[in-house]
Amino acid sequence: MKKKIAVCLVLALAVTLLFAACAPTPQEQILGKWADSFGTRSFEFKEEGKVHLTFYRFTLPKTGRFQILDSLISLVNQGLTGEADGSYTIDKETSKLAITYTIFTKTIQDEYTFAFQDGNLVLTDKEDGKATTYFPQSADTTTTAPTTAAP
Repeated sequence: MKKKIAVCLVLALAVTLLFAACAPTPQEQILGKWADSFGTRSFEFKEEGKVHLTFYRFTLPKTGRFQILDSLISLVNQGLTGEADGSYTIDKETSKLAITYTIFTKTIQDEYTFAFQDGNLVLTDKEDGKATTYFPQSADTTTTAPTTAAP
């Protein structure tokens, strides 16, 4: 009887190890293109720690053009579209993701905690605690900025 229990435990352990060995690592899971649901940002994570970022309709603080309407001054944001190449590192022990890129001659490092939920990538910004869900995109999917009607 003890022998049967020991054999069953060894088999259970072997099956568990087999499934654990087949599970993709975070470095494998993150590869590919991911876009947020707002159509404002996407990441394409590549092998060897390379990443391509695309921004749609982002604004820079204190930029824009002024327009006078009925003696009032209002700031009209000019949405910008841009792309940047950078690098990323993953610490799977702490679920940390660091992305470094340069845009407009300024080097930026964004830090997140990451999780994979229901096939999506959830990034929580270390600075403000805001979580954003990114959805996988097929290789031929092109994310476009949402359109708005002209005033």
